[in-house]
Amino acid sequence: MKGEGMKGEGERMKEFFTWAFGLSSSRKQTEELFRLENKPKHQKVIARQPYRRSNLRRTGRDCFAPLAMTLDVDVSVCPHTETQQGVTFPLVAFGLRTSRKTGSRGFSLLEILVVMTIIAILGATLAPAAFQIIDDSRESATRAEMESNHRAIVGDPHQGQYGYAADLGGLPTSLADLNTNPGAPVYNGDNLLGIGLGWNGPYINSGYAANNYLLDAWGRDYLYDSNTGQITSLGSDGLQATHDDLVVPATAVSVRGDISVTVTVADGQNSKVTRNLGNDAASVWIYYSANGEEQNAAAVWDNNNQAFTTYSWTTHPHQGMHAVKVIGLDNFSGTEAVTEALVYRGTTFINVFLGFFDLNQGNNGNGNGNGPDGTGPPGQN
Repeated sequence: MKGEGMKGEGERMKEFFTWAFGLSSSRKQTEELFRLENKPKHQKVIARQPYRRSNLRRTGRDCFAPLAMTLDVDVSVCPHTETQQGVTFPLVAFGLRTSRKTGSRGFSLLEILVVMTIIAILGATLAPAAFQIIDDSRESATRAEMESNHRAIVGDPHQGQYGYAADLGGLPTSLADLNTNPGAPVYNGDNLLGIGLGWNGPYINSGYAANNYLLDAWGRDYLYDSNTGQITSLGSDGLQATHDDLVVPATAVSVRGDISVTVTVADGQNSKVTRNLGNDAASVWIYYSANGEEQNAAAVWDNNNQAFTTYSWTTHPHQGMHAVKVIGLDNFSGTEAVTEALVYRGTTFINVFLGFFDLNQGNNGNGNGNGPDGTGPPGQN
């Protein structure tokens, strides 16, 4: 009876193994595995520990690893490697525990609504701040580009650059003129004293997009006033004359100044004796750029300042370098002197030495003669 009971239990375990592990071995192989349970205890190596399929391997032609389950097993000697100590094969002897988990419960409708409400609140709170950050970034980028465009027009005097205004003698009619020649002569030094004049563009490094400098960070065209030289961005709202408009520079641009020239001669017998010449003894000519072409006009004698100046010119000299020529008249005729004057707003004062003469004879150049008084250049843009 005891043997039959054991046999019945073994049959049930065989059926369980066949179902639980899906072993594809033959009936004989399965029976041989279970016969190990009847071996004497001294031939069995017992070690209760969990095994996984991933860390078991086939150790013999009839030794099979279990499927993907976590098991508590007895470890016994493999039937075909009994003489080798320490080679083991897992067998279920006392029970089976799987690691399979039951399906987890899903989210309820209330939970989903709570999460969506929290997300909506966060979005409503953070969105305005995010948009403001984006607008601030665009404003900074736009202002930096506007200042770059402004420097292209007026230059950077600290670096000895005077921009478009010096090369062509005035403000551009549009921002497009900074990178597209408006029809002016190409920059050259074939002028008095080799002073360079003409279009020297492109004045803007626009990168991969040639006309990118014409648009602000919101993708809108800049507004440009050719009379004041000011550049305007309509800002984030795209409307003119509103609080978010950006204007560079804040006030009208000044790209013109004046030149005041005194002409001096020295006595040939005593160089310490000098005299200033007036418009009866000398004439002074200022050279400038008119849309890239060199022209000149006479400075006007200013009796109050005892100098030749451009104060009365309709259009004052533009910023940048100018050639200045002095021509002697009357007793000083036949003599010339050439120098240069750098104009950058305000008045540039220079003194031109015409030479040594016998100041005890002839006209002393006190400014009472009838020499040319100069009328200045015609009006320019």
